[in-house]
Amino acid sequence: MSESASTPRNGGSSSGDTGVSRLDELRGILLQAERGRLAVIERRLADPAAREEDVSDVLAGAVGRSAVRDGRLAEALRGPVETALRASVRRDPGVLAAAVYPVLGPAIRRAIGEALRRLLESFTHALDHSLSWQGLCWRWEAWTTGRRYAEVVLYRTLVYRVEQVFLIHRGTGLLLLHEAAPGVEGGDEDLISGMLTAVRDFVRDSFAMGPADGLHAIHVGDFNLWIEEGPHAVLAVAIRGQAPGSLRERLRLTLEEAHRQRGEELAAFSGDAAGFERLRPELEGCLEARYVGRGRRGVPWRALGVALGLAGMAGYWGWSEWGARRRAGTLVDAVRAEPGMHVTGAEWARGRFQVRGWRDPLAREPAELARSAGMREGEVEWHLDPYLAIEPEWIVRRARARLSPPEGVELGWSGGVLQVGGEVPASWWDEVRTLARLLPGVDSVELRGRVVGPAEEVDLGEAAAALGRLRLGFEVTRVEGTGWEETLQEVAAWVRRIGTASADGGRPFRLIVTGHADRSGSEEVNARLSYQRAAWVRDRLVGLGVDAGRIEVVGMGSREPLRAEAPAAGENRRVTFSVRWEEP
Repeated sequence: MSESASTPRNGGSSSGDTGVSRLDELRGILLQAERGRLAVIERRLADPAAREEDVSDVLAGAVGRSAVRDGRLAEALRGPVETALRASVRRDPGVLAAAVYPVLGPAIRRAIGEALRRLLESFTHALDHSLSWQGLCWRWEAWTTGRRYAEVVLYRTLVYRVEQVFLIHRGTGLLLLHEAAPGVEGGDEDLISGMLTAVRDFVRDSFAMGPADGLHAIHVGDFNLWIEEGPHAVLAVAIRGQAPGSLRERLRLTLEEAHRQRGEELAAFSGDAAGFERLRPELEGCLEARYVGRGRRGVPWRALGVALGLAGMAGYWGWSEWGARRRAGTLVDAVRAEPGMHVTGAEWARGRFQVRGWRDPLAREPAELARSAGMREGEVEWHLDPYLAIEPEWIVRRARARLSPPEGVELGWSGGVLQVGGEVPASWWDEVRTLARLLPGVDSVELRGRVVGPAEEVDLGEAAAALGRLRLGFEVTRVEGTGWEETLQEVAAWVRRIGTASADGGRPFRLIVTGHADRSGSEEVNARLSYQRAAWVRDRLVGLGVDAGRIEVVGMGSREPLRAEAPAAGENRRVTFSVRWEEP
């Protein structure tokens, strides 16, 4: 019923008011329930707590619907969420760290484990071939071709290796994720992804292939490109070598896992690939490799043998080095304790032990000390400068060596005076009074015994013949000798007697010291060797008091062998003595 229809046609103002009132009353009766509900709604809208409760009931569903419908909600929430995250990190980084720890921890461990596995595999692979003849050949090939050794080993031993993995959005052809093996330098991943998509589309269009058909493999040089297609994404891998068929099953499973984890994102992909980073471990699992002989090899006996050989050589070298240094230390101690010798320096140089110092000519032979210390032949190189010891003991020793006192004669020294005691032959006493003052440390001679007998008469011819019967033998290639002190003193005594007798008779003479060598060397070498032997004997005679101006040194080489029928016989390596009379 309408309001105009209920108003009386001929009524006054009172009747009109009454009608309005009745109409309001009727309206109140009819709308009472709605007005009550409106009041409740107004009160609820005016109450913030009530509004929050109402929104919380529908917020989750509304966000879910909006996320599925389009990306406006995500775009609208991006700014507030980023601001909230930054504020949370600044206020307490531990909150965010604790929240992402369950996710990052396993991911980091898995990444580190995978990196260590690849590093160990690479190290083991290089070690397997580093100590072999084949490894040396490959190093030569790397050096001659300018390639890295690792590349040559990889080329020679590789069966196959997955070097790069591409996850591409099927609808747009954009690259979602890329992973490469260690040491692989790829090109522009986005460019490669775009070209791959273009090639795939070209093949499909050119050959009228259906949506279910596709390009599964491309062979380029040393590489094989395998392609697996899913509803929303394509997985492509670059393989060096010939991979087994089982790898394709692995690729198929990886692609299925990508769709399972990110199917909705792949279906609604709008160009942002950041959300697909969580698929990187799956792509890393596709980077397989297999090398020749891997898995069939047992104990690396060859490498182990080489290592043991090197260790043995190192041990032998260390033992030899330790022994050489121990012997050298013993030698230095022996030289320092030897009278008439002083060490100023000792060191190893050029593989030989160098000893520097001073040595009195009457001191012990250095070669004897070296042998006593256990040093090997030629292991020691001596650099000893001559000097004369001035201790009383050495002055007396030098006097005995140069004056050759007869039996029963005693020598002593004190304050620069050489003291001669006992039964002193007259001939020897005359010689001593002349020669003693030439000795270092002797200023005068004092007779403390008595002179007996007439002066010695020397037959110059017999004396020269006796001197000619003396000889000194040498070892092969040696220019020095040992154990000849008695013979050398005998030579020096004969020279002094001949000198005294010839001076009385007015016949000057020269002592000829002649060196000889066998025929084991060249003439040039033999000549030099024989002269060095004679010169060494001359120096020893000078040390025993023989006038150096009276000695002449001759090197005959091998021209006068004592045993011509045996050119290498030891008798041919000798030094002989003779007298040459000169005109007065």
